Amino acid sequence: MKYNEYNTAALNAVGGKTSGLTMTVATMQLGVCAIYALIMWTIKLNPAKIFGLQAPEKQSAPKSTKADLMKSIPLAFCAAGAHAATVFALGGDPLFGQIGKFCFFCLFAVIVYSFLLIGILTHIFYSYL
Repeated sequence: MKYNEYNTAALNAVGGKTSGLTMTVATMQLGVCAIYALIMWTIKLNPAKIFGLQAPEKQSAPKSTKADLMKSIPLAFCAAGAHAATVFALGGDPLFGQIGKFCFFCLFAVIVYSFLLIGILTHIFYSYL
């Protein structure tokens, strides 16, 4: 629910859905989160435990090869597109935004299962649908 409120507030702060800055808002959200992730990898800190009201713990950065990163580009592109679509949808009617957010997870599951052939478990794939 907070996701809707934050996106609506961000769009209203730049002039609403008719201001023409919806894609800018979506891109800046992804950019800030990417910078945050890079900082956390650099200082080797996993802040996920903060949400459980526990102290963050040290964690090494994921071991990725150049080939791994190249394989993830289509997924990253589609995830960015899905995020932009939900921001656009939330700028209009919030109910339509909810449908857009649901479609994001379906699109993610289809891409992971079909195009990247990572081979997630079938029951996990169907849980997203």
